[in-house]
Amino acid sequence: MAAFSDLNILHMENVSTKEKLLMAIKLGYEVVAINNYVENVLVKDDKGKSKKEPSKVVEIPAPVKVHLTERDIGDLKVKGASLKQLSRFTTVLSDPGQWRRMQEDDIQAYDLLAVQPTTEKLFHMACTAIEIDIITFNIGDKLTYYLKPAPVSKAIERGVHFEIVYSEGFHSSSRRTFIANALRIMHVTHGKNVIISSGAREAMDVRGPYDVANLGLLIGLQEPQSKDAISTNSRACVLHANTRHSVKSVISVRSSSELKAEDQWTVEACRKEASEESGDDSSESAAEEADSSFDAARPESKRRRMDGV
Repeated sequence: MAAFSDLNILHMENVSTKEKLLMAIKLGYEVVAINNYVENVLVKDDKGKSKKEPSKVVEIPAPVKVHLTERDIGDLKVKGASLKQLSRFTTVLSDPGQWRRMQEDDIQAYDLLAVQPTTEKLFHMACTAIEIDIITFNIGDKLTYYLKPAPVSKAIERGVHFEIVYSEGFHSSSRRTFIANALRIMHVTHGKNVIISSGAREAMDVRGPYDVANLGLLIGLQEPQSKDAISTNSRACVLHANTRHSVKSVISVRSSSELKAEDQWTVEACRKEASEESGDDSSESAAEEADSSFDAARPESKRRRMDGV
């Protein structure tokens, strides 16, 4: 099995990223990604349309690199392991114009790219067209669009991964919604290309790998799939990102008119995609049943308890 990974250690100005990183190391994670979350990458004018002038785009922060000493990674060295620290950029996908913005150098400087689509059309675009590594969700709130199998299959074929952020399930107010959304994602992906990350806002939000794998069983993964979601799948996601960077560096640059025409075609195709308002009642009912057992679920002996950190 590949090394344990947490590809979503959230970087925040008022909370120490190093403390969260040290907690992840202590719990046995060997691959971590420091996530810079930017809600919008395009400035909006008064009419709500995207301004495309370079001077009007949002300034993207540089990738975060946390300096660690030999003492900091001592827990891993005892096991003969080492730490791989990656950078990640995540943004809310709310405008088709963001596609071209994601291709610019300041965003491409990150190791991993993730988007959080807000509509079904944009979800379709993220699955089929945008060069990204991760599709994530505001999983603590009810999804406002239907996850169709066709674009999901295309995303899996392209090597894009779907993320479950488990820290959203810690709050009793959003726990049932978290489980319902997770079950919907598992249903449409069949557990393929799923990664489970912390999305940690504080150090205490990080849980041990075996606790996270145990949570994967609760939201519909089989045992091998649950372990893969924090190890093998995360490794595949990182390899996909490396391939994306390699391919980008050797592909010849096409003219701006060709790129603009291709962008317009993709946007128009997404606009023609018929939206469906139907929900998934089975997920809601399953969520009610799973919610009652959420607190009762515990890992096997010799594993850390879910609330033991």
